[in-house]
Formats: sequence, structure tokens, C-alpha cells
Amino acid sequence: MPKVVDHEERRAELRDAVWRLASRDGLEAVTVRAVADEAGCSTGALVHYFADKEDLLLFAFRTVADRVMRRVAAAEELTAEPMELARAMLVEGLPLDRERQAEVRLWFAFLGLALTRP
Repeated sequence: MPKVVDHEERRAELRDAVWRLASRDGLEAVTVRAVADEAGCSTGALVHYFADKEDLLLFAFRTVADRVMRRVAAAEELTAEPMELARAMLVEGLPLDRERQAEVRLWFAFLGLALTRP
């Protein structure tokens, strides 16, 4: 009987592996092989979900952007006062906990990457 794999969970594991590698060693350390090793899977399993390194990086970037935007949207629901809203939005982008520290490191790494890649 074939192994049942939760595809969303596997994609999240691979995303987390990209985040760990990029946070620890920078985006230049992110390769298909390195991500597969970090996630504890084969490169064949990784390419089942992502065509190449660019696809993997784009998924990781979009995930960071989506997380921040969800928190900003939640802050928008809490207040309509412009200054308080601006403050809340700025706070969401600050590295105030481990998760946000990783997001900020990745965000700035991706900004640097965007200078040379569309």
C-alpha cells in the first residue's frame, strides 16, 4: 500500500527548511540539495513539489509576505484611527519574536535578491 503523504504539510516542511537555511546561512546557501537535506527528504521528493530553486524561493517569499499581510489585516480590523493603525502596521514588521525575526531576515534577503531578479 502506498504511503499517504499530506502534501500541504510536506510543502510547509520544505518552506521551513528554506527559512532555516536562509536565516542561518543566507539565501546563497539555499540549493535544492541543501533544502532537501535540511528537510530530511530526497531531492526527488522536493522536485515533486517545486520545479527548481526559483520556485522554492518564490514560495518561501510569498509565505513570508502572506503572514505579514494577514497580521496587518488583523490590525486593520482592530482600529479605524489612522495613527493607531499606522503604529500597529509598523509593529507587525518589527522583529519582536523569533518568528518575526526570521521573517525580517528573509524579507531583507529577498529585497536584496530582487535587485537582480524579477
